[in-house]
Amino acid sequence: YLDDGNLDVCVLTVGNLFATIGQITSLLLRRKPDDETAEYFQAPHFSIRAPASIGMHLDGSLSKLSNYLSKADREALQRADDPSKVMVEYRFDVLPGALQMAIPRGYDDTLFKKSPDNEEAHAAPQEQKDTRTARHNDHFVEGQQEAPELIKALLEHGLKMTVIGVAPNPDKKNTFIIAGTLQNQKTGDAVPVAVPVDGSVVVTNRAGERLSAAAVQELQEGTVVKKSRKGVIRATHIVI
Repeated sequence: YLDDGNLDVCVLTVGNLFATIGQITSLLLRRKPDDETAEYFQAPHFSIRAPASIGMHLDGSLSKLSNYLSKADREALQRADDPSKVMVEYRFDVLPGALQMAIPRGYDDTLFKKSPDNEEAHAAPQEQKDTRTARHNDHFVEGQQEAPELIKALLEHGLKMTVIGVAPNPDKKNTFIIAGTLQNQKTGDAVPVAVPVDGSVVVTNRAGERLSAAAVQELQEGTVVKKSRKGVIRATHIVI
């Protein structure tokens, strides 16, 4: 559940080569870990101790350890002869209400413990019900204006993608694929990328006016658009 106040943790336990192959196969075919070499936990807080030489990913992007250390700790780590022998403790905590969500009106609320359809609905506070109702009614409005500050930040700091072509996704209704290239900042080479665009992606023009996802079909070869996050193909904002 998204609203039960717990983090859901899956630990893939140490195994041999065959166990590793089994996990990879399960993740690819079943879209979930093999229970024989996986353990599950729930808690509002948890911590992990790992060598400083092991990287941490958040949402698929590498998170630099130096971003979480004080100046003194960074200098101490730099002086270490072998970072693999320096242990680091990462702590993760639940933050209630930290994210805003747009929920389709027809969603059946199966991911919410305190949904009206759940047996525990009577335990949900009234103000939470009011918030959920407001979110259901907060739908996309074509022509709605985005904040000028956001558009300016995307234009200045987002990555430029040169469009090669646009095609509808045959597997998903009202979803389109933008094919194009990004310029590698270090080598200058053109890197091919594909960006899926659906109702969850905010598409605007340079004036900040919201456009429907279908508007990307009008992009012509050579058009330059902005993608919000480096190295992430599934963009959150696109400025045409």
